[in-house]
Amino acid sequence: MTDQELVKKALAMHQFSYVPYSGFPVGAALLTQEGRVFTGCNVENAAKIKAVLKHSLVSVVGGLNDPAHMEQILREKKADLVLAARQMLADPDWPRKAKEGRADEIIKCIRCEECISAGFIPHVPFDIGVLRCAVNPILGREYETTRAEAPISQSRKFLVAGGGPAGMEAAITAARRGHKVVLCEMTGELGFNLGYPSRRTA
Repeated sequence: MTDQELVKKALAMHQFSYVPYSGFPVGAALLTQEGRVFTGCNVENAAKIKAVLKHSLVSVVGGLNDPAHMEQILREKKADLVLAARQMLADPDWPRKAKEGRADEIIKCIRCEECISAGFIPHVPFDIGVLRCAVNPILGREYETTRAEAPISQSRKFLVAGGGPAGMEAAITAARRGHKVVLCEMTGELGFNLGYPSRRTA
């Protein structure tokens, strides 16, 4: 969409008191040619809409998961509201962590579309029927994971082979229950299957 088309659409919405701007419906549209993932991918377009809508509130969503970045968007008046969608699946405690100044503890959505493939968006194929998240293993398994764990009879030593998402979660769970854990990974990077988030751009 060109800037002129965007402004034309915005002017057509001037009678509304609130205008949401989401831009892309699917995360894959946010990948650059270098394979990096944009955060705040719709912010600049939301700012262009806000510039021509003088009597409407404009919100923006799309790859927003950093509280400081979201505050900056509001401070620079590029939008009146900033929204988080899939980020709330990745870390339901996001609001509390942001409010308490614990942004470094936020588990960020990596826009991998695991949740979308589970039917999060109805028109996307490959529906597995159960909502899942690549960085939040509890999602969709709340019943199994929120029951009280029986205390262990004795501490054991566990070797976890593979530092991917499943291996890391297994190591964390065993350690939390009081076991001694050795985690081995053949590469120099943990979370190998989730490696592409490290190439995100702001």
